[in-house]
Amino acid sequence: MSKIFDWKRFWCPRGESFDISNHGFLVDPSGTYGFNSNLVTFDRLAEFPCAVLLGEPGIGKSWTLARESAEVQKSLVPGDELMSVDLRSIGSDTRLMAALFESETFERWRNGDWTLHLFLDSLDECLLRVDNVAAILADELPKQPYSRLRLRIACRTAPWPTFLERELEKLFGESHAYELVPLRRSDVERAAEESGIADPKAFLRKIDELDVSSLAIKPVTLNFLISTYLALLTSSRKGSDASGDTD
Repeated sequence: MSKIFDWKRFWCPRGESFDISNHGFLVDPSGTYGFNSNLVTFDRLAEFPCAVLLGEPGIGKSWTLARESAEVQKSLVPGDELMSVDLRSIGSDTRLMAALFESETFERWRNGDWTLHLFLDSLDECLLRVDNVAAILADELPKQPYSRLRLRIACRTAPWPTFLERELEKLFGESHAYELVPLRRSDVERAAEESGIADPKAFLRKIDELDVSSLAIKPVTLNFLISTYLALLTSSRKGSDASGDTD
């Protein structure tokens, strides 16, 4: 995404359903009728020692994880630390070991008595280059003082390794998997307004008219729709100005 919006995102326990019957948008879990009551915000996941964060391509996992890790950083207990590793930049098992298990932060945590909040993003992209990354994590994590670890791993839903999930369940006693759900209609209206669209409701009506809510509910493709809409508005204004010129 080229523009960042301060949305409240919601997560659904994997395997459960959620309602997107509001013109194809997520029905607001904050509403008064109890729809999507099974959805949670990220702060609800903080109580789990291990959480797997899944989602479809373009749904905004990396942006959401970065935002939420920043929020966790602000609320850390004195002495605890947070470590974020973007696995998409890891191209070999050697680099993985250096960036994670052999890092200065990890070494300090191993020898300390405080809790480490570890955020691992883009496991799916790392799998394309390091096919044994799941095995490395499964082998190395049990060697660490994992009782003082709060682990969050983000991955696309389809390539998430079930083998790794089983190993995490053995290690932590439980592993909670959640999927990031689509945007609400109010999220899209807010994004349109913050992007400079003077009449956000007209933008939403155009989405309904063209039946492209499936694009609008994902941040990456929403950004494309907004950019296209703004370009069309600019082109239309220029055309009107040109037709009104007189010698």
